[in-house]
Amino acid sequence: MKQVWSWVAASHAVVGLISIASGAVIHVPLEYPTIQAGIDAAVGGDTVLVADGTYTGDGNRDIDFYGKALLLVSENGPDLTIIDCQGTASEPHRGFYFHTGEGSDAVVRGFTISNGWIATGNGGGIYCLASSPSILGNTITANRSGAWGGGIYCEGESSPTIAGNTVMEDTADLGGGICCAHDASAFITGNLITGNTALLIGGGVYCWDASPTIRDNEIIENRAPYDHGGGVACGRSSSIIENNIIAANVAWEGGGICCWSLHSPAILGNVITGNAGVIGGGIRCHGVSPAIIGNRITANSAEWGGGIIALGFSAGPILLQRCATISLR
Repeated sequence: MKQVWSWVAASHAVVGLISIASGAVIHVPLEYPTIQAGIDAAVGGDTVLVADGTYTGDGNRDIDFYGKALLLVSENGPDLTIIDCQGTASEPHRGFYFHTGEGSDAVVRGFTISNGWIATGNGGGIYCLASSPSILGNTITANRSGAWGGGIYCEGESSPTIAGNTVMEDTADLGGGICCAHDASAFITGNLITGNTALLIGGGVYCWDASPTIRDNEIIENRAPYDHGGGVACGRSSSIIENNIIAANVAWEGGGICCWSLHSPAILGNVITGNAGVIGGGIRCHGVSPAIIGNRITANSAEWGGGIIALGFSAGPILLQRCATISLR
């Protein structure tokens, strides 16, 4: 996956050069005491540059760009720059809330975003509502949602770019790591998505009524132990799932990938290995007509359909081509 990380690094460099060249640089906490205060002082094209440290409390969580096109970036990366949301069931907080039509020129880069907790809502770490920011090179970890999207949640014609992040150990009912729903079309590329848990559907990534592109990611050791899709779950969506490593995920149905409900995904060129489920270790399809082309599907396990189990097609036949080492039932 070297080509993925090269692309991400190059995109980061371009974003940084454009932002620094076209606007002012605002320093947090040297000039403004909180991240939100720095954003509030900025105008389009500015860079808000955040020094090393752990940022907590009001002004450093529930951060809102208010529609501004700016670069929010840490000085030295996510290991040294931490947004600790300190959310609890009784005091909900998340890292970022994008809801004012932000585009790809609204950029969050180089932070650890942790301990968001939205007990009765969506998006424990980051929530994108009809907005399309660029979320680049962050560590999004230990966030929790009582509904959809433990790490990141996108809905309502959102098309964010989610690239080069580590999304790990987040939890939700639906979509432990990343969730795209209700007309979202996120571009999810070059991420490490690992150790996330869905109490219901989609341990790593969950898509519902959406059309994301899920490409060049490592989706590893995620869990949906009581339901569908340990690695990736897609229903009523038109997803492209391409060139990922989907490994060691666990679910009741579809340890690696689960697709259902009039969903016609393209599952292309992935390595799907070491996943486990009761029904469909590698891939479980029901009521869909997927194109499963050029994948390596190996060493998966289940009681029914170790490699692939395909049932109940309602929209046409399965297209299965150039796949290595599969079990189809």
